[in-house]
This record gives sequence, C-alpha cells and structure tokens, in this order.
Amino acid sequence: QKPAYEIYQCDWSSNVCSSDLYAQEAGLYVEIFESSDRCGGRVAHDVVDGLVIDHGFQVINFNYPELKKLLKKDVASKPIFSRFTFASGATGRTLSAFNPLSWLVNLSVITKIYSNFITGVFLMDPRQVSKEVSRRIVKYFVKGRPHLVDGGVGTIIPTLLDGIPSSQIHLNTRVTEVVKAEAGLIIRTDNSNLPADTFDYVVIATNGGVGSIRGTSGGNSRHWNASATVYHSTRKDLSQFNQLILGENFTNSLVISNANPTYSSDSRSLIATTYLGSIDETGWKKVGIEKTAEIASLYGLKPEDLDLVSVQNIPYSLPSFSTSEPRSLSIVDSNDSRIVYAGDAFDEPSQNGALRSGRAAVEKLLSH
Repeated sequence: QKPAYEIYQCDWSSNVCSSDLYAQEAGLYVEIFESSDRCGGRVAHDVVDGLVIDHGFQVINFNYPELKKLLKKDVASKPIFSRFTFASGATGRTLSAFNPLSWLVNLSVITKIYSNFITGVFLMDPRQVSKEVSRRIVKYFVKGRPHLVDGGVGTIIPTLLDGIPSSQIHLNTRVTEVVKAEAGLIIRTDNSNLPADTFDYVVIATNGGVGSIRGTSGGNSRHWNASATVYHSTRKDLSQFNQLILGENFTNSLVISNANPTYSSDSRSLIATTYLGSIDETGWKKVGIEKTAEIASLYGLKPEDLDLVSVQNIPYSLPSFSTSEPRSLSIVDSNDSRIVYAGDAFDEPSQNGALRSGRAAVEKLLSH
C-alpha cells in the first residue's frame, strides 16, 4: 500500500530520525517532509571560513538510552572538558579553577558551579524545573560524559538516517495542510513539484510552531526557552584553556577548538559563548562591545584580539518543564487520532526526550 506514514519537520536530533527508524523497523512505509534544507532541526552545523559553527553550543551524550538504541555505528567524537571555572562579575575574572577532588573544600563555590551548570542545561532557573524532570536529566550527566562530534554536531544525522532512501526524504518542503478524508490523510505542501498525497498516519515532529498547519490542533502549549551562542576566533595561543567556564553574565564559554580540534582547520582558536535568551545579530550590535570585552578578559585577551564569526540565535532551544506547566501533553491530535506529535516538549527537555518521543509516537500508531 502506498505511504502508510509521514513525518513533518524535525526538531533536535531528533524526533524525525527516531520516528522514521522505528516506523521502518515496524514494516511501515515512510516519507519525510522537512521544511528546511536538511534533517536534524537544531542539531546542525555550518563551516564558516574553515571553522565549524554548531547551531548553538551542543554536546551529544552517547549514554542516552534512546541514542544507543538508534545508532548503528560509532560516531567519532571528543569528550568536553571535565574541569570547570566560575567567572564572577562583568570583568570576567575567574574566581578559581576546580577539579572534582578539590570541590570538597569549598561548598559555596560547588553550589554556584552546580547551579550555573544546571541553568545552562535547562536554560532556566533550575529551582523552577519540575523535580522529576530535573532528576532524570541530572542522572544522564552523572552516568555519561557529553561529547563534541568530530566535524560538527550535524554529522550525527546521516548516521541516524542511515538506510532511509533519499527518494523518501523531501527537503525544503513545508506541510501546509492535512485534509481528513475517508481514504486517509491528504498532505498538501508548499512544494509545487510534489502533488498532494494520501497517507494512513501522520507524525508531526514539532518545536512548537505547528499551528500554521491547517487541519491540525497544534498539540503543543509549552513555553520555549531561547538561547544564543556567539562564536569568536583568535590567532592568540589559548592552548592552556582546557575547561568549561561558567559565569554570572553568560551561561558558559569554552575554547571549543581545544575540546575538539576538528572545529578549526588552522591555527586559530574558536571560542563559543552561550547566553540565555534571544540575541540575534542586530541585538549583538547593541551589546557586543561590552560582552566581547568580557569574553576577551576571560581568556587574557584584548577585545581587538577577537574576530566575530557567527551569532547563532535559537528561539526554540528547549521546552520549559516548570512546576507551573503540565507534566505531560497528549501526543494525539484532538481532531484526529491518526495524527500524533513528537518532540521533547512531549517527553523531557533533552535529546533523549526528543528521541523517545519519536518511539512513543510510532508505538501509539501501531496500537491504533
């Protein structure tokens, strides 16, 4: 039978990959309609002048249970630093560098480091995060060590999609409408080269912006936290910086090319600094002078030593799982049970949650 399954617009690493693979394993015919020019959603990177720029600072935890189920082969990567430094105040001067053994002698600094690190994990005040969700996420970090993928985080996506025929993946194709018919669900897109087609089931992998698809209820009412990662390069020697710096005025900063040398093709050092909230290139022009000075101070540099490479603004970074929001959202469309949703907003704010939601979506359809 012609297509039994269809997926729209992936988010994180992600729902589309897990949904697709689990559906194929179940013997369903799959087609993907992806609105951008590549699958993977936020898990993507670009190469700018020989420097690898992830779409926001991202690490992969290969001990995520769902990732272990889906990866069929190893992905080359390097672990991020195990040492942390906390930077206090606008000057960016660091209090001290710590390793796990020395943390025991300074409880106040441990508390500050932990609080800032977890704030970066959730992109919000950890005290406002659901305790159940918080425990699960922290457990992942305790049991596994985050890695930076060689050549950029997006290189993991072809591995996750390994075995999916390219003819069944339609890039630059946005689904505009799902029409309910007796024969199935008619999918209409903005791609004039693709005629409307009929499917038995639809999975909408979403980052919160599905309200524009006519014929669907939307399915996602969570607040989304924004973040921005700003990348600078320098020709100064920063080889001594082998730690993740946490701060009061930023979430974290690191010489990402020290953690993984594949991020720079020459002798330049690449620095990634992440902030809470939305900052685009226009916004950076307003605050960039002060913030660049702080970044330079962190690494013992002058502002003129830094060259701005890219500002990656991610308005849909992570869904909020605050204590004031519902613990769970229904993955079934309120208008039609043949339409289901996938995304970390329906599970937990992590790559593991996004992947697991894809499996849950397929399991729901198989039980239909």
